[in-house]
Amino acid sequence: LHIPLADVAVIAQSHFGKTGCATGIGEQPLKGLISPSKMARIAVAESLTNLVWAKISSLRHVKASGNWMWAAKLKGEGPQLYQACEAMSEFMLELEIAIDGGKDSLSMATRVPIEGTNERETVKCPGALVISSYASCPDVTLTVTPDLKLWDS
Repeated sequence: LHIPLADVAVIAQSHFGKTGCATGIGEQPLKGLISPSKMARIAVAESLTNLVWAKISSLRHVKASGNWMWAAKLKGEGPQLYQACEAMSEFMLELEIAIDGGKDSLSMATRVPIEGTNERETVKCPGALVISSYASCPDVTLTVTPDLKLWDS
């Protein structure tokens, strides 16, 4: 049984080696209700701050996967998605990191019946971006973990 405690996940490349990979996730969907641009930048920042607990090779080696969930077909949602994407892209360029994959779900809305009537209303999901950043680790043992240890262990 594994209990997730840390903000970073570290994976060794083999059972006996010390090299591997670290990954951190960032998501801030509620901030997107106020500012899609800020939501995107903070999601990137969160994913990177989650990586600081592992010794990675270099910030320039960080790559990311971007997963977009948005009701892009609804009025006003397309421009908000564009703002978020543009802000994320500009921020990543400044940091010299890049997205190399991801996916999207751009139909995050549905029509549901209004109770007691024959009418229906549209319910939409708030726009969201999940950034999964990752980089190589020269030594997976140099990771700060949130568990309690004895001195020199």
